[in-house]
Amino acid sequence: MKIYLATCGSFDKILKKNFDEVRILTSYFYMNKSKPLIKKDYTVEQFLDSGAFSAWSKKEEIDIDKYADYIKKNIGTIDHYANLDIIGDAEATSKNQKYLESVGLHPMPVFHYNEPFEALKALLDNYEYIALGGMVPITTGRLIPWLNEVFHLVCDEEGNATRKIHGFGMTTTTIIKRYPWYSVDSISPFYGAGFGRIYDEAGELDLSRNTGHVDLATRLYLEKNRQNFKFEELKEDYKQRIIYNIQFFLRLEKELTETPPKFKHLQQKLWQ
Repeated sequence: MKIYLATCGSFDKILKKNFDEVRILTSYFYMNKSKPLIKKDYTVEQFLDSGAFSAWSKKEEIDIDKYADYIKKNIGTIDHYANLDIIGDAEATSKNQKYLESVGLHPMPVFHYNEPFEALKALLDNYEYIALGGMVPITTGRLIPWLNEVFHLVCDEEGNATRKIHGFGMTTTTIIKRYPWYSVDSISPFYGAGFGRIYDEAGELDLSRNTGHVDLATRLYLEKNRQNFKFEELKEDYKQRIIYNIQFFLRLEKELTETPPKFKHLQQKLWQ
């Protein structure tokens, strides 16, 4: 199991000072495209996402030829890169996949929430590593039935994935633990920290000053379980929250690598 931290250069100093090896996902949409994509000392793997979801949410377009040129210029520092997918248009996404392949690239194909499952079956027949996208705005209650269908197609009878599956924007730890992902990416360690949130084995804890107080149970939990962090620093300093959050996601990555979950097929649940 691999967890990529979806980040940008603004957190470079925090990562460099506190971590030796992390996996980074970078968005082409947001980056300074005039500069080369450098692989930092602390980056063990670098994933380039097209940023299609961000472009779609802002009603902007990404030039596929410029995207292809950027990948080619920086291929030495990119371990994985995704197709320029089009949210809500499986046919256009497939067209972009084929175009990028025609110019000598091998992008990771993307299957989106609510697209026909026939499209996923075609990808499973032709690719070893497939990304799932369009999940960010979907509630957990709606996402789980869809993911059940996805992994029913992906997994063998023993519940093991027969293909590598990446989850874009996968921030819900219960869902990360529920399925045999090969990799996911999350912005939560950074974004959540900015809003006073921390993540660990107990789930999501809100330390935001906007709430007016932090409940006693949360405070006692932190003081007991995370001795190397001072409670007041976590509450007041977003940088400390970022470090705390990343440490948790690294522990989660290690846990799921050592003991990967098996998918329980829908039919089996009737008898268990």
